[in-house]
Amino acid sequence: MAKRVLAFHHPRPKSKIHVVVIPKDHVRSILHRKARDGELLSSMVHAV
Repeated sequence: MAKRVLAFHHPRPKSKIHVVVIPKDHVRSILHRKARDGELLSSMVHAV
């Protein structure tokens, strides 16, 4: 699953736990159909 996203701890965290999760596929907007991809969303959650 982690093949679809990149996750790392933020270099200047704003809270105790601050993880940045970026999809490797370009997602134009949160409203775009790619943003509703269940596998992508699952990968993002599991990366944390």
